[in-house]
Amino acid sequence: MLQLFGFAQGLGVDEATVQHIVERVIVEMPMCPDEERLVRARNWLLIAAA
Repeated sequence: MLQLFGFAQGLGVDEATVQHIVERVIVEMPMCPDEERLVRARNWLLIAAA
């Protein structure tokens, strides 16, 4: 999660949006490895920043 905050800051995405995305990824991908969840969350952050 800390990695995502730094990434999100660089994109200009606020903390509340990051928290929301992280929660959604955890709910939607409960059995996936953390690496896969991190990739999905980063992709969603890129979309949110667009």
